[in-house]
Amino acid sequence: MTLFTVHIRRDHGKPIRPEAEQLDGNSYTFEKGWTMDANDPYPGEVAWIPRDPVYPLDAPTWIASGDLEPCLSEGDYDHD
Repeated sequence: MTLFTVHIRRDHGKPIRPEAEQLDGNSYTFEKGWTMDANDPYPGEVAWIPRDPVYPLDAPTWIASGDLEPCLSEGDYDHD
């Protein structure tokens, strides 16, 4: 798993949902999901799945790679 800081992009013309807004500026561990295709909201980006014990229960079930900034240069992060 990888530690990322969430930075919700504000320049794509889509409204930011409150459940996503609460994540902005906070760091969580994520697991790589899938690469989105032309039918997905952000084609070519990776969907990352939250795997963090403090990730809000009402937050999105995945975050696009364009909204994430790595906290560590390489490697895994573990809360324990």
